[in-house]
Formats: sequence, C-alpha cells, structure tokens
Amino acid sequence: MSTRPENPAAAIRDRIPASEGGTARRRHAKDMVNTVYTFFSMCADLAILAAGFLAAMLVRFGEISQMQFYNLLGTWGVFSIATLLLSDMESVYYARTSVNRSMLAFRLIRIALTVVTAYVVVIFTFRLPVVFFIHSRLVILLGLIFWLVTAVVVRVFLMPRLIVWLRRIGVVRFDKVSILACGDPDILTRVKEAVHSSPLYHEVIDFVFCESASCLADPAARLDYYRRRLDETGCDDLCIAMDDADFRTIANFIFRCRQEGIAISFYSGLFENMGYFDPWLSFVDKPAVVFFTPPMSSFSERAWRFVDITVSATLLVLLLPLFLLLALAIKVSSPGPVLFRQKRVGLGEKPFVFFKFRSMRNDMRGNIEAHSEYFERYVEGKPADGDEGDRFKAVDTGRITTVGRLMRRTSLDELPQLWNVLRGEMSLVGPRPCIPYELRYYKDWHRIRFTVKPGLTGIWQVYGRSRLPFDAAQFLDFCYALKRSIGLNTRLILKTFPVMLFGRGGL
Repeated sequence: MSTRPENPAAAIRDRIPASEGGTARRRHAKDMVNTVYTFFSMCADLAILAAGFLAAMLVRFGEISQMQFYNLLGTWGVFSIATLLLSDMESVYYARTSVNRSMLAFRLIRIALTVVTAYVVVIFTFRLPVVFFIHSRLVILLGLIFWLVTAVVVRVFLMPRLIVWLRRIGVVRFDKVSILACGDPDILTRVKEAVHSSPLYHEVIDFVFCESASCLADPAARLDYYRRRLDETGCDDLCIAMDDADFRTIANFIFRCRQEGIAISFYSGLFENMGYFDPWLSFVDKPAVVFFTPPMSSFSERAWRFVDITVSATLLVLLLPLFLLLALAIKVSSPGPVLFRQKRVGLGEKPFVFFKFRSMRNDMRGNIEAHSEYFERYVEGKPADGDEGDRFKAVDTGRITTVGRLMRRTSLDELPQLWNVLRGEMSLVGPRPCIPYELRYYKDWHRIRFTVKPGLTGIWQVYGRSRLPFDAAQFLDFCYALKRSIGLNTRLILKTFPVMLFGRGGL
C-alpha cells in the first residue's frame, strides 16, 4: 500500500524549517522599500489625474465658477479606479520598475492611452449622464496630454529621487537591503550596474559578491553553499546566475528560500524559451525569474473568490445562447453527449468532476488509452508530432471532430468549466487540473501546483500551451503557485483573450 500523504505539497512545506528572526528581518527590509514606493506612486497617480482634469477644465471654461465639480469628481473616480487596476496589472508599483526607466515610461503611456480610449468608447456608446461624467472632447484630450507628460516626469524621473530625499531627512524609514550575488560574475556585474542605475536602488541596495563555488560540480550542492553563505554574510536576499541547474533543482531551492522569507532573483538560460520572466531585471540574452512578492493574503483570497463567483455567474447567463449553439453543433457533427465529464485532481489533490464541451468522438476507452500513451511520451520529453517536432500536445485528427477542432483552437470547449468555478472546485485562474493517472508522473516539486485551485485559464495557457516540454510547463505552474496575486490573475485573464482569438498553441 502506498504511504504517500494525501497532500504531498503540504508535507513538503511542513518539512522545511523557517528561520523566525531572519525571516521577519528579511521580509521587513525588502517589503518596506516596496511599500513606500507603492504608496507614493499611487498618491502621485491620483494627484496627477486630479490636477490634469482640473487644469483641462480651467482651459476649457476659463474660470472655476464655470466648472461642474460633480462630473469632474465622477470622471476622476472612474479614471482613478481604472488606472490603479491597470497599474497593478502592469506591475508598475514595484520599486524595481525604477531600474528600467524606458519600459516604465512605455507602460505608463500605455496605461493612460488604454484608460482614455476605454472611457471615450463607454461614455459615448452608453451616453452616460453629463452631470457625473465629462463629455467634452477637448477636456479629455488636454487631460490626457497633461497626464502623459506629468506621469513620465514624476513617476520615471522624480519619484525615486523624492523617496531617497525623504529617507535622508527621516520622513520615511527603511533599512538597506543586502543582496548576496552568486554564480556567473559577468552576469552579476551587469545586474549590479543595472540596479545601481536606479537612484532609489543605488541608495538602498548593497551587492555582496559571493566567492566562486565552481569546485562544486553538483548544482544542488552549489546552491546549498550559497544558502549557507547568505547566513554567514548576514545578507538579506539572493541573486543567482547559473545555467547548469535543471528545473527540479531550481524549484526545490526556490521553494525552500520562499519558506524562509528569502527573496530571490534567478538568472538562467533555461528560462529563454519559457516565455515568462521578469521584464524589469532581465537581459535580452539572460532572462530572470524573480520571487519577491509575499503570499496572497486571506483578504485577497476572499476578494478573488468574490470575483470568481461574480464573473462565472454572469458569464454563464450571458453566454447561454453560445452554449446552445455549440451544443447543437456538437450534436449534429457526431453522435454522443454534448458535455464531456471526467474526474480531475484539484486543490489539495482532491478529485472533482470536470466539465467541458465534447470535442472528440464518443470513444471513452480509446481516448483515455491514447491520452495515457501520449502523456507518458510527453513526460519523457518526446514531442507529440515526431522527434523533429516542437509541439508537446497530443494531435489525433482522427479522434477530434470538425467542430471540436475549432473549439480547441479557440478554447471554447473549456467554457462549461465556469460551472466548476461557480461551485468553488476551480478558479478563473490557476494551473490546469490534471487527470488522476497523470499523478504517478508528478515529482514532489510538481505537486506545489496543488496548493492552489486549478483554473479555467492560467500561466501555462498564456505563456506556454503546446510548445513547452513537461518540466518547463510544470515550472510555469510552480511560479504561479508561489507568485499568485490579484494583479497577476487579472493580467493572465486579459492576456487570455488574444490567445483564444488567434488560437496560439491550441490544438
């Protein structure tokens, strides 16, 4: 009889010791920098929006007595909410954005143009009341120009220097953060130069270079050495650049650091084809995956569950005509049931019944045998379409129906899972739920994905889909489980639409 615990991911977590004092100190040091940066950035955005529309209305009406403050307040409120949400989605409230000023400016401009375009479309399509919303095209245009210029100047150039000045005069307080840099010295030198190009990070981050551990041939032993040196040097966090560690070694090390409150940035050529890496700290020839954000709070968990319920219930009602159309097409194209039901593995490795539109011919036994054979090849790293191919998803045109092929390319076959989301078995965003017989191929680090609910869409669907081998796809889900947040969830949902529209990676 198997002695494997019911939830191996939880068992792994329980076995890892956490350093009490060191964890608290590390989290406080790095979190305070981000907290201060986030607070001032959000205040700056709200003030820029208010000042921009106030100035635009003064230009338009000439004097304050002619202005209508209710529509100014209503417009400012809508713009503020949209801007804060998009800024969180674009990750522009993190202190590390000060490292890449050109990218920060580009994203701020993109946020402004997106918000203004959406506002104009909504305001003139639905004819929202003039009493509460500005309809003047001149005011909106002038407000946009003021917003673009001021946001770039304040957020990109003045904000880091302002925070440094406030720290020096004692208005804000946070300790310096010491980063132990380990591995490839060429990459680490470039990282230090990039980080210190930021006035804020130059003030608060110290780089301590770790002596070479090249005498240790085993990558895992080298990473253990770096971890010990972290305590011995009294540094707070780790920056590692090494190419010879595999996904398993990297994941186990990162998970251990995560449990101990150590923020880590990891540079490796292994991430080049993965499509998912941190844009602020990566180089063109050397991408970085970072783990800086704290776990999702209980309040955020409850807030996201509310989003799950609201969105899934609304879409189930709105998409009912599409559901009926797809059901009719499935019935006409091939005999068998409209819905495909299957047992899947969810949160805590607990089984649940999974729904989707049937896209294959009604041969359950043959379909299971074919998928089981494919999955074994997939785990072994063999492409699904031959040794020379680069797709890692089963393709069997003889089993897939004509309607099913279209639904798969656009992911429409997944829509019935909105019912699983409403029931709480799935979330809008998360790893794809696996089939029970696939569990025997999952290693311990793979099972971290079961610490979060499976999702209708997720990081693999957006960045990987059928082009990634097994371990790389599992590493994406591992990253999501450790970095999950409302901002990341929102970003993945928005990025799902073009994937569905163009069918990228879907089969």
